[in-house]
Amino acid sequence: MGDVWVCSGQSNMEWVVRDSDGATAEIAAAKHPQIRHFKVPRSWAVEPSSSLAGGEWHPATPDHLGDFTAVGWYFAKRIHAETGVPIGLINSTWGGSRIEAWMSPAALGTTAEAAQEKVGALAEAGEARANAVRRVLRRWSGALVDQPVAGMADWSAPRLSERDWIKIQVPGLWEEQQFAGVDGVVWYRHTFKLSRAEAAQGITLNLGRIDDNDITWVNGQKSRCYQRLRCRAAL
Repeated sequence: MGDVWVCSGQSNMEWVVRDSDGATAEIAAAKHPQIRHFKVPRSWAVEPSSSLAGGEWHPATPDHLGDFTAVGWYFAKRIHAETGVPIGLINSTWGGSRIEAWMSPAALGTTAEAAQEKVGALAEAGEARANAVRRVLRRWSGALVDQPVAGMADWSAPRLSERDWIKIQVPGLWEEQQFAGVDGVVWYRHTFKLSRAEAAQGITLNLGRIDDNDITWVNGQKSRCYQRLRCRAAL
């Protein structure tokens, strides 16, 4: 016997343990078989369903803890320590989703039939928007590639030519600078010079606000920061 808690909402609740502070040590020390986590797969329907699209329970062990909702995990860990009661976490999060998507047609003042028609219209509008974004991206060679592939330029190479690159103002939203409707990954390059003394002392690279994560290369050397204002990169 135990308690089951529903962990729902947007990205704050969806954020997983592996991307939280101190994740390496937290995951390695996870030995709590009486705390379990169930991630509800992303799916949607106009009407309630009696079944799920999949998913399974996993215990809080090093093999699985990294995929737990971080907020849910630290909550469950504390409650379990205080009560000794087994804890189940049902994670039904969907980052970026709006509250209307979680409400019934009746709560929205409509019917299931009208909602179905609306869904069809939204699907058509979404596909039209996606096609418009694709047309925008085709203006730049390689814009639809997630990572460099054989025969393409290495975008992290220090001596890469930037002659055909588009200039953008930072800090700022790229959606307001020629990338309207684009939701994905964008590469930025910036050049700065340090004196010999500055390079010897080391510097802190202030990246500003990051959404949702960042991979940074300095002189071709890779470092990674998640939602942090500052990270130290090798020079």
